[in-house]
Amino acid sequence: MLLQFRNLSRKFLILVALIGLGFFNLLLGPSELLNLTSHLYYTYAGLATLGIFQQFILLPIFGEIRERLQLDLNISQTLDLEIFLLLNDKVWSLYFFVYNSGCFLSPIVGTFLYNNFGFRKTCEFMALTNLGYAIIIFLFNCGLTPFKEDRLFKEKLKVFKEKDCLLDKGGNKVK
Repeated sequence: MLLQFRNLSRKFLILVALIGLGFFNLLLGPSELLNLTSHLYYTYAGLATLGIFQQFILLPIFGEIRERLQLDLNISQTLDLEIFLLLNDKVWSLYFFVYNSGCFLSPIVGTFLYNNFGFRKTCEFMALTNLGYAIIIFLFNCGLTPFKEDRLFKEKLKVFKEKDCLLDKGGNKVK
């Protein structure tokens, strides 16, 4: 059976990606926590899969943010086109600000860790940071019902887009 990513919850996909990033950062080191010896194969495997798992975070997060805000703020794509486009601009601006801040700060933090603790400990720190983010997302964003919540959200969004109407917080039509 093929796994269809469009049927997966975005939150769940981001959670799995953070766990994958944590694990493959341990391979990149290779980690002393897992008692891995220093083979170049671990580094190759870790580096290749890190790029794959990063895309599972970077791609779905924009749509998740925009659709959640669109529903929470009751913004119709056709009735409130100007506001919808402003929302799109704001979300993209925030998204790239956070992404580029990470690109700016990561080499600084990584260099500090590498100079003081070495490459293996740096990779272990990054792995534990990713796993910590995964725990935070699970506890405060995903919970134990990401599929049920995502299904309800998709139903609300479908009704919202089909009827092109404004909805209140409970999903009822506003006149």
